[in-house]
Amino acid sequence: MSAPVTYLGFNIADSMFDDVGDCLILRSKTDFLRVRNALKKGVVSCLNPSHKNTIAELERRYQVSLPVPARPERVTLKKGDTIIIISSRGLPRKTGNIVEFSAEELKRASFNFATYTLLEHK
Repeated sequence: MSAPVTYLGFNIADSMFDDVGDCLILRSKTDFLRVRNALKKGVVSCLNPSHKNTIAELERRYQVSLPVPARPERVTLKKGDTIIIISSRGLPRKTGNIVEFSAEELKRASFNFATYTLLEHK
């Protein structure tokens, strides 16, 4: 079995579990210190570059540089893997390929962090 991987993204998708079928997942609320520590250890980023100004706001607010791939990797979680999810609160719902918010919208937003760890599967 390979070493567990930590991913970083804005959402979790059902397709991330395609290779495992039924499984048990642990979701834990966390703070940015955990995110910062994971960044230092190394993460596989699946942040979508179309969220450019949201990423810039996170970097400004938390004084960190986030890895942003040119094209987000398809994530397939394996037992022991973790994905850290950055979710915004208070931003309006956007549609389309480019997701940009105004500076004022981003200023009012808050960001929450959670880890999802794949514990076991059948």
